[in-house]
Amino acid sequence: MGVITKETALAYGVTGPTLRGSGVAYDVRRQEPYSVYPEFTFEIPTREAGDCLARYQVRMAEMEQSLNIIEQALDHLPPGPIRSKVPRFVHPAPGRLLLHL
Repeated sequence: MGVITKETALAYGVTGPTLRGSGVAYDVRRQEPYSVYPEFTFEIPTREAGDCLARYQVRMAEMEQSLNIIEQALDHLPPGPIRSKVPRFVHPAPGRLLLHL
C-alpha cells in the first residue's frame, strides 16, 4: 500500500508493474527481446507516484497494450483456415485420477 520510490524499487530489484508504477520504464520484451515481440509496436506504461493506485493504473494500461499486441498478431496471421493439433481425447496415465470440474 505504501509508496515505493524509483530508487528503492531499483535497489531492491523490484520488477513488473510495481517497478513501472515507480516510474521505471523497464520491460523485458523491449530490453531483452524474445520470440516475436520485436515485430510489435507497444508502449511501456509507467506512473511516477509509486503507490498502490499507480501500480493499479499500470496494470490496467498493460491490459490495453496486451490487446494491442494481440490485434497486431492477428493481423499478421496468414489467410486461410487455422487448425491446431490438439488431441480429441485425453487419456490419463494408469493410476492417475481424472478430475471432473
